[in-house]
Amino acid sequence: MSVSARETLLASSPTAALLFGPSEITRSTFCQLLSCYATTAREIYKSKRVAKSRSNSAPKQLLRGPAPTVGNEVQPHEEKLNKDVEVEAFLQLDEWRYEKLPALIKERSTGDSCAKGLKQSKVAKKEGTGAYLGKDELVKLMDWKLKHGVHRSMLLGMIKANDESLVEQTTAAAFASIPNSVSISLADDAFPRTSLETLTGPLRGVGPATASLILSVAAGDAGANNQVPFFSDELYLWLCRKDYPSTGKTDTPADGGSKKSQSKTRRPNGDLNLKYNIREYKELWDEVLGFQSRLNEEAHLDGTKEEDKRIFSVLDIEKVAYVLGHINFSGFFDDKLAAVAAQPAQSESLMKSDLSVTKEEDNVDNTQGLQQGLVEDNVEDRQRDEPSTISGPAKRKRKTRQTSSVKKKVAKR
Repeated sequence: MSVSARETLLASSPTAALLFGPSEITRSTFCQLLSCYATTAREIYKSKRVAKSRSNSAPKQLLRGPAPTVGNEVQPHEEKLNKDVEVEAFLQLDEWRYEKLPALIKERSTGDSCAKGLKQSKVAKKEGTGAYLGKDELVKLMDWKLKHGVHRSMLLGMIKANDESLVEQTTAAAFASIPNSVSISLADDAFPRTSLETLTGPLRGVGPATASLILSVAAGDAGANNQVPFFSDELYLWLCRKDYPSTGKTDTPADGGSKKSQSKTRRPNGDLNLKYNIREYKELWDEVLGFQSRLNEEAHLDGTKEEDKRIFSVLDIEKVAYVLGHINFSGFFDDKLAAVAAQPAQSESLMKSDLSVTKEEDNVDNTQGLQQGLVEDNVEDRQRDEPSTISGPAKRKRKTRQTSSVKKKVAKR
């Protein structure tokens, strides 16, 4: 379905009441968007692979010269198979970033990794904590960041140039310096400035955005004492620039979509107009924690539905921002549009049903009226054909009744 058709349906239906603004979005809508994350991540990566293959196909064909023989060329089904394998590999990488790596860091911080026989870094032990990232894990995390967002090939090379012991020592120190919520007295004290600077100073290829990603794998889930959000493009655009899809007249981005506001968000080449510095991250930090507080204050822990009781983490907010940033790939509107499209058919079906019932009622009334008329005519005919064996007074009395019956019959007709 085209975008214009979608907008027309949404504007003329109850779904137009959906609001995506940070101050307006409901917990129900938030949960629906969150459930679309896996689809969005998969479809976005597939579209990137298709775009890359198209951009590479023409130049390679020119360099190869004559077309290869059928025995040497890649068949369409083989090319599709390669793409499916790559997409599946990315989805596994995405699961590793959001689930497996945070769980591993948590095991290291609590000492469970030793009990399970997992590798324990000597450098990490020296820093007073078991939580750290190895070099291979940092490279893998950067690989996820580039595939999940905008690809910048130079960053991966810079990350690989870091010494393994430096990566472990630096990440261990950064994790240990994340402020604990128990000892926080002011909101600003929770901001992990020291942890960010610990990472951005010694490590090559690590700026505030990547540093926030590293910290989020150690303190991003709902169980963390002081949750640290990842400085992603989609999250910053949604919460700080109020850039999100509009679903109705009451759900308009704060900037109004003007050319002036768009120039503040993006450069002429289409890249985001961000410096990715600590000041911008502090702005995002405040917005994320404020939004999270508002969303979780509306939770009903004694509710019957899971979405009513759920406490959302900064990772959940990050995922929803990603869906909103790529809403056309999410499938979010598919079920809603199907329901909207079915509404006219349902209305027509109900109208036909009502008409059918009305016709049946009319037929019953007509049949009953016709039967009543036939009965009256038969009575009259029998009375007329009976022999005149009645006495004079009785005959006159019966004649009076017959005359009265005829009058009533005429009146009915």
